[in-house]
Amino acid sequence: MMEYFELVRTAFIVVGFLLAMSRDRVTWMTVDLIASVVMGAAWVFIPQIVLGFHTEGELNGIHLFLGRVFGVVMLCGAVKMYLNYRSHDSYAQVMLLASRIVSTSILLIVLAHSVYGDRLAGKVEEAPPKPKEGEKPAPTPAKGVVFNDQWRSLNMTAVICALLGNVVWFLKSRHYGGHTSLDSLLNIHLRVDFFVTLIMGVVWLAYTPTILGFKLGVTAPDTVQVHFGQVLGAMLIGDAILSAVAPGFLFEEDKRNVLLGRVVMLIASTLVGVYTVFYAAAFEDKHPIVSVVLDLVWIVNAILGYKYAPHETSNYRSPPRKTRRTPDQHDE
Repeated sequence: MMEYFELVRTAFIVVGFLLAMSRDRVTWMTVDLIASVVMGAAWVFIPQIVLGFHTEGELNGIHLFLGRVFGVVMLCGAVKMYLNYRSHDSYAQVMLLASRIVSTSILLIVLAHSVYGDRLAGKVEEAPPKPKEGEKPAPTPAKGVVFNDQWRSLNMTAVICALLGNVVWFLKSRHYGGHTSLDSLLNIHLRVDFFVTLIMGVVWLAYTPTILGFKLGVTAPDTVQVHFGQVLGAMLIGDAILSAVAPGFLFEEDKRNVLLGRVVMLIASTLVGVYTVFYAAAFEDKHPIVSVVLDLVWIVNAILGYKYAPHETSNYRSPPRKTRRTPDQHDE
């Protein structure tokens, strides 16, 4: 029965992917947006149900916290897509696809490593020796919370479809080049956001156990916790790409929307952390001062850029008609 259900679920995802791909770029991005909102909301509001469906073992507050933060990042990516995917600047749309390609590519690598990493490295789990007559069998060592086969099949299918859809429409896009960007304060804030977000993403991706221990006090993270940290890193790296290319967007509103998405993400993830620490009492922030300083730099830059930073065209005014030079005057 379970195999039949998995087959139907996989077929549903593939058929939905093909239908979304058969139309145009906006249709594909709309389907991607809806899927991100649905899945992000599920991870934020009912992580215990979603994780219970995909894992084996006893969940704790750390798992639920990481699941909620993952949902927040997914929802904020959907916010950026909603604000910019119908932009009149095709370059902004194409770069949304590019950022999601980077995220899903790293996600696929992380997912493949979690499923096949031990086999590729030659680590084969040996069966415990058979007990001698009259002896009790040796207890099986605890592995903590692990993913089940349903999680592997569902996520591999979903991530591959998302990656292929974004790659196809990215390659079919004709308007790839950006626009001239001057050194405005808004563009500087976008570049700072790129740098900070990229550093955060790389640290989470490459040093997940260290960050979990430093930030959350997890001394021996299990497979699920490490995977969530790496997924967060992958999504932040892809998000950083969007901030890096945003100075080349044609319209000022599209640039500010990138920073608005960052503000929403940081505020929402902070609220999730406060809820987890004080209400759910799942963990204690081991280094609150360091965390506050890093988050403040991140969010203050985003708020200043979104709300207050002038752009190169903000105060531009066309010269009076009488003072305009004719083409002949330019040649003199």
